[in-house]
Amino acid sequence: EKITEQDPEAIWLTDATGYPMDNYFIMLGAPTVDSVNIYPDMKKWMRISDLKENQDIYNRYAHITVDLTSDHPSAFALAQQDVFHLSLNTSDLKKLNVKYVVSTRDLTVLNTDTTAFREISEALGYRIYLVLIA
Repeated sequence: EKITEQDPEAIWLTDATGYPMDNYFIMLGAPTVDSVNIYPDMKKWMRISDLKENQDIYNRYAHITVDLTSDHPSAFALAQQDVFHLSLNTSDLKKLNVKYVVSTRDLTVLNTDTTAFREISEALGYRIYLVLIA
């Protein structure tokens, strides 16, 4: 809540947490990539996806789950009619303007030459990372 008050325009993402944690940050007023999208944000998804290839997956009301990776390109998968999963390459965080990531994992193992994570807070097993982009 303090971070959102100090940086209200910053975009957040939750990694490997799923429901309901992926909705927690929008309740605190933090703009998020994941969580529930009542209307699809086509412009956002087109930044990291070929529209024709993935439109059937993300063009819907959806609960969105995300897992970060540095091993393969970003990929969308339909989990069920109202849920899709995004395996998001860390290099695409810049395209989505993500500044903070919440995870139960140690994201520093995903650091690359262009994208790094610095832990800035931790509570109850959840870590908040500042995304550092070169």
